[in-house]
Amino acid sequence: SHLSPKRVQDLESVGFIWIIRDHPDEAWSRRFAELLSYRERVGDCLVPQKYAENPQLGAWVCTQRHQHRLLMEGRPSSLTDEQIGKLEGVGFSWCPRDDTDSSWNKRLEQLRRFREDNGHTSVPVR
Repeated sequence: SHLSPKRVQDLESVGFIWIIRDHPDEAWSRRFAELLSYRERVGDCLVPQKYAENPQLGAWVCTQRHQHRLLMEGRPSSLTDEQIGKLEGVGFSWCPRDDTDSSWNKRLEQLRRFREDNGHTSVPVR
């Protein structure tokens, strides 16, 4: 409904604060940008659920995975195909536990190659 100028003035006279919430797409885009910044700094999209530096990002990442799981189960989900495409396009993992095994295997293979090249496994610390 529409408020008359008089009613707007009446509300403001008693200290009413006008807060306009972001459209859900804008909020999603803002968090996605934060994810890209995280990936730039850390090298992956595996934001911890309880990420002290940005707790909202950790919660958002958890929510994206939950919404994707709902979608895969054929249940209602707020996640769009476009959002899924954007997340997958930056290497977002829907099942980070699976990635742990994949990451382990990748690192193990790197260690094997290092040993072949150097004759030992005492990898220098950066």
